[in-house]
Amino acid sequence: MMGFSRIAPNSTYLGLPLFRSGRNKDFKFLVEQLDSKLAGWKARTLSKAKKLILIKSSALDVPIYSMQTVKLSSAICSKLDARIRSFWWGRSSNGRKPLCLKAWDALCKPKSLRGLGFRRMRDFNLALLSKWGWNILTGQNSLCLSVLRARYLHHTQFFEASSKAGDSKFWKSILYLKELIREGACYVVGDGCSIDPWKDPWVPNIPNFLPISISKPSVSNTRVKDYFLQQGSWDIAKLALHYSPADVQAISSIRLPLRSKPDR
Repeated sequence: MMGFSRIAPNSTYLGLPLFRSGRNKDFKFLVEQLDSKLAGWKARTLSKAKKLILIKSSALDVPIYSMQTVKLSSAICSKLDARIRSFWWGRSSNGRKPLCLKAWDALCKPKSLRGLGFRRMRDFNLALLSKWGWNILTGQNSLCLSVLRARYLHHTQFFEASSKAGDSKFWKSILYLKELIREGACYVVGDGCSIDPWKDPWVPNIPNFLPISISKPSVSNTRVKDYFLQQGSWDIAKLALHYSPADVQAISSIRLPLRSKPDR
């Protein structure tokens, strides 16, 4: 009646399926695309050096676009790894599985650790998605990041955000990696206005970047700035009331900026 055409259930947009069932079949096309690309290369006639270049420069690029926006299932990642592993070792003349002379995990290590620098698809997928969360935390600007902040972080910070039923799968994939990002994320203290000293990671060189309090102040909305002196230094006496001597030493070693600037 409105003149709209019906969209087929298997329709795609920018190479990704519009409608997803949450099953492995949604991204089966990635395995098929990789199979098609590998089939065009004569694996048995290529040297290991040529295979290495082809895998790194072409084969690993097949799922990279999807991996930047979707957390693929372990089954799909395992199938992609298996296809590349089979191409690397090559099949025997009778079509049997290849003889793997070294563990794939060892080949995926950097060359500095005697590996070949191959990427495990699962780790590669999580790394690409984690980059979105990292860009949000570090204040990077782009149209996509602006939309995510306006839609999901209007009244909360990234580490405090939680997934809701109506959230997009893209945002849910980013939030899935929140704890992974937290393990390696640490605030750089600026004006101390936005850092919660009890929840946010902000002290480098200590486990989890979060000092353990021996007693919390009665005020619930404490911020790191409450431990500053007017001279632009740390209030050691006040820190000693709430943290252990080791943590106080770690905190006091943080250099405060000469000019006030936001935390990041």
